Amino acid sequence: MLPLALPGIIATGIFTFILAWNDFLFALVLITSDELKTPPVGVNDLFNATIVDWGMIMAAGIMITVPAVAFFVAVQRYLVQGWGAGGVKG
Repeated sequence: MLPLALPGIIATGIFTFILAWNDFLFALVLITSDELKTPPVGVNDLFNATIVDWGMIMAAGIMITVPAVAFFVAVQRYLVQGWGAGGVKG
């Protein structure tokens, strides 16, 4: 049963990771310490500066995106194997 459930478990893990990584509103309201802020809240602080440095904001956007993409690429083969195993009888 676990090989058939593995793609669902991995997909849930991917969605949970992305949701936690990109958490904005909860972190913006409750976290006041600069060391504990999530990356999206840190990028939002760059917009509140007197001079908006678009190069730094774009670089921060790439730095936020790369871990989520790397996590998905690392887990993608298990999703494909599970989909293939679930579609074949026997």
